[in-house]
Amino acid sequence: MASPNLLVKSLLSLAALVGFAFFFTATLRDVTSEPYIVRESDLQRWTVALSTRSNPGGALLSLQPPAELPLVLFDQVFQRTMASFSSPVEPGIPLILRNEFETALVGTVEPDELMMLARDVGLETTRLEPSCMAVYRTTDGREQQLFFVLFDLPQFARFRAEVSTLLVLRGGDTSRFSLDAVTPALLVAWSEGARIQQTPSRADLEAHCEAPVVAG
Repeated sequence: MASPNLLVKSLLSLAALVGFAFFFTATLRDVTSEPYIVRESDLQRWTVALSTRSNPGGALLSLQPPAELPLVLFDQVFQRTMASFSSPVEPGIPLILRNEFETALVGTVEPDELMMLARDVGLETTRLEPSCMAVYRTTDGREQQLFFVLFDLPQFARFRAEVSTLLVLRGGDTSRFSLDAVTPALLVAWSEGARIQQTPSRADLEAHCEAPVVAG
């Protein structure tokens, strides 16, 4: 039978471990919920561009940020997690996916028309309003993390609605074009090995918001 002194020491050691674990978890939670900081200038002058990559699940047309913004955000993700992540070769908010263009738009709307339409609704002249950094966790095998900046971007919804209207006017098949197929979100980083099919829905990203993104 253990002596009283040994039992007390064991209980004190256990209490210390529990206290340390609680402190560590609370500290980590505080760090991950701190705002991500971006420059005011990086929320303006984004560029509508056609992708040069042939990834079937990727974007045909996207709204691309100033070059430094993805780097600044990626660095902040790394500083908080101290984990290894990958980043997009062509960072941007998807406007039209390549696979939805091929199934719903090809032969009815040309890529150049889509680019002009995106510019006409003001996507290149508006100031983007970041909502939060969402950390979406997959359940495919071991947990993987994907970091998205979600935006409040009315011009995005207007652009998608204009494309749908154009399809109707030209007799296209609108049943193959969903207004909500893409989300106004910028993919910043993801766990190495994670499978990226397409951006999660707005509701999913809002449910996984972990920190605000603010200009400073």
